[in-house]
Amino acid sequence: MKIKSILASLGVLLMLTSCEYLFEDESLQPDGSVPYLVVNAPANSQSLRTGEQLRISVTASDKDSVSYMRFTVKGASAETPLVDFTKVLRKRVVEFDTLVSMDNANSGTYSLGVDATDRKTNRSYKEVSVTVK
Repeated sequence: MKIKSILASLGVLLMLTSCEYLFEDESLQPDGSVPYLVVNAPANSQSLRTGEQLRISVTASDKDSVSYMRFTVKGASAETPLVDFTKVLRKRVVEFDTLVSMDNANSGTYSLGVDATDRKTNRSYKEVSVTVK
């Protein structure tokens, strides 16, 4: 009976040591490997009509998982963003696609900023401009 207990214990130990994240250094220090980030839509300098929705389509990936992404839309002189939201993801590959209301946007140029942060706090930032007519 003791041999079965020892074998079972060895089996559990073997299973636990094969899980890379259980024994990995969980340091949250940046490791220099920033998330890969592409803004698929809107295209840079895209034009919208007043009241039209803005399509945001983004692809991100990272070996340490993309922890979260922050999206902001700001006017040229605005201190407060017109749109500001964060998505918590914790995925290695992210395909994000949504429509946001631009009902409060006056005519002018706006910038969409996308900030992706991985599990090790490495960051990527992309920005595109959008013109509301």
